Amino acid sequence: MLVNRITLRETGGTASVAVASSDASGKQKYRADYVCDGTADDVEISAALTHVETAGGGTVFLTAGSYTLAETIKIPSNTVLAGAGSATKLAFDTSVDDKTMITNKAAYTPGSRHATGNQNITIRDMYIDGDKANRGTGANSIWTVGFNTVENLTIENLTVLNGWTTAIRTEFCSHVTIANNRVHNSGDDGIAINEETYYCSCYGNRVTDAGQGGKSYGAANGIEVQDGSHDVTVTGNVIENCAVDGVQISTHTGKAACVNIAVNANTIRDCENGVFVKGVSGYPQTAVTVANNQIIGTTDTAYYGIRSLYTEDVVFIGNTVNNRVTGGRLEDSNLRTIISDNNFNCSLAADNGQKGFIFGGTLTDIRFAGNVINNYGWKGLEISGTVNNMHVVNNHVVGCTNGSGACVRWDSPTSSLSVLNSNHLHGTHWSYDAATSTFDVLASDWTETWNTKDV
Repeated sequence: MLVNRITLRETGGTASVAVASSDASGKQKYRADYVCDGTADDVEISAALTHVETAGGGTVFLTAGSYTLAETIKIPSNTVLAGAGSATKLAFDTSVDDKTMITNKAAYTPGSRHATGNQNITIRDMYIDGDKANRGTGANSIWTVGFNTVENLTIENLTVLNGWTTAIRTEFCSHVTIANNRVHNSGDDGIAINEETYYCSCYGNRVTDAGQGGKSYGAANGIEVQDGSHDVTVTGNVIENCAVDGVQISTHTGKAACVNIAVNANTIRDCENGVFVKGVSGYPQTAVTVANNQIIGTTDTAYYGIRSLYTEDVVFIGNTVNNRVTGGRLEDSNLRTIISDNNFNCSLAADNGQKGFIFGGTLTDIRFAGNVINNYGWKGLEISGTVNNMHVVNNHVVGCTNGSGACVRWDSPTSSLSVLNSNHLHGTHWSYDAATSTFDVLASDWTETWNTKDV
């Protein structure tokens, strides 16, 4: 229902339009420009958005209360859609099948860049229930809040629950802020920064239980950066109990790799991998920094703190991993990787059968320096594959006290120009060479100096 007083608040080509929910107070309804009736409330919201678009831009404000939607809300350029915080509640009618709940107005095809797209869109301050229990089979094009080809996009202070599939997604967007949102129990990724999203800052979000809680779709990560996205920072987020990775930087075959990604100062708990930098053959993730994150695994399904494959110029520095399985892993192909000043601790009792850090595949120009590997009872470091110019220096590898425990296990690596220098090695044995079944020896084609061996 339209209450005809909108034009009184249009100044300088900018409109400010209020929409009241069906259960808003009488005063809010009297002051509103549109009043919803509790059925297909997207009609009134869309009419308000159209009015703002016609005026050249502005703000649509949704009062506190509940809104029931029958169709997708599409936000035009130069528009803010704002609520009254968690008191503004949006949900689809239970009869609605798979649809994106909120997106931008451009008539895009999911997975493809729109010719013109939209500009200057903000959505903030509302509670959105994706109600995945009443959705259909799911599809890659169905998101709770998702945007395609938007320049200058802000998504902030939303609570998004029960999303089916991804809770918050961007693709082909640039200059993006995703900040201070609460995401819980999404069917797929909590936050997906995908398909060539550029210049994105993702901070202060809390993402929990992605891919958990019954009905799920896809391999759910807490925060995902994917397929050619670049200049993305993921900072100061809390990510817990997600089905796959806390933070994943990844690429599908045939898609571009991600470049210039920073994953800093996040707290990640009980995800299969804490941070996984995951390229594919021919498309390595490049120039990724993973720094000062707290990664905690209290379950036996939280397998790795940090993990990397098919990468170039990746740095892991200053992270703390406290888990029950394996501290970290490099596998397949990694070129010019620095792993420095991290602290890896196994929380199991002493003499356990776990491994601190696993190196395998083709590794070239690897520096593993200044790290602490503590209480991984079976193997501190496991080294295999083809290893060229790897420097293992100034590390403390301690607590490898399983009956057959060794600080360094050589699993028949083919090595050149690789050194083990100035480390403190404490365990039942300082090393084990699988090729000769011999303890306390140096592998072929490695050199060592100034190591302290406390065995």
